[in-house]
Amino acid sequence: MRIRAWFAYVPYLALGLLLALALLAAFVPFKDNTFADKTVKAEIVEGGYFKQRCNQAAQTYKLSNREGEILYYLAKGRNAQFIADELNISAYTAKTHVYHIYQKMGINSQQELISIVDSTEVVYQ
Repeated sequence: MRIRAWFAYVPYLALGLLLALALLAAFVPFKDNTFADKTVKAEIVEGGYFKQRCNQAAQTYKLSNREGEILYYLAKGRNAQFIADELNISAYTAKTHVYHIYQKMGINSQQELISIVDSTEVVYQ
């Protein structure tokens, strides 16, 4: 008889667990969220983790400052026309920069670029 009484509370327990998981998901920041990007001393890293990985990849492949800016947009999945509008340059200039970035990095697609940025390790000091 007591076991049946416990079964009456199962839906409430399941709902409580679901609510707790939803709250946890709401308050745990994503990896690329600026607020999640902290050093060992729990200080927020300027520019965020994603930006730091882009900067590291740009340094590794010896990209110019402008190419580094464009790398950031490409790694976010943006196309040349969006980059041109955002940086106030012509679409042709943006495409030329993309071409040079691909050459320097030895890649043939934006997906390869995204994979490189994703796999770039950033060392905090």
